[in-house]
Amino acid sequence: MNTNTRTITLAAQALLLFALAQPMAAQAALFENDDGTVTDTVTNLIWDQCSQGQSGVACATGSATIMIWAAALTAAVTANAANYKGYSDWRVPSKNELESLVDITKATNPVIDLTAFPATPTNSFYWSSTTYVPDPSMAWDVYFGTGSSFADVKTVSGQVRLVRSGL
Repeated sequence: MNTNTRTITLAAQALLLFALAQPMAAQAALFENDDGTVTDTVTNLIWDQCSQGQSGVACATGSATIMIWAAALTAAVTANAANYKGYSDWRVPSKNELESLVDITKATNPVIDLTAFPATPTNSFYWSSTTYVPDPSMAWDVYFGTGSSFADVKTVSGQVRLVRSGL
């Protein structure tokens, strides 16, 4: 290897290390589709842009519906029967999927990308489909006020954002 090649290789390695050390913008992975959904290009999940109960531009119509866990699961079944937003494979996200929406770069409430997910309430949690193994009467949820995950009794009320698998 000659001196020029070694210099180029070292420069390329330094550039790669610099790029890897930079924080990735959480919103860079989110792509707003023309049908009221948001695609996460990292997880390949397609999210409903609005919480259940909201609709329209910037999710400005209605308000996020609160419901118990069983009703959240039923909301996905109902959405599928109605071919909601042109799709029939909606579901309540798993705990890990829901946690992937937490924007750890945000210092303010809510800790979710409000451009991709406008009108997300700041004072409630969102149900996941994941049952809390130590106590099956509980399920995991994510509180977007802080980005924390909790196990709550399935009979308390929370909000729902549906998801579907991507391509």
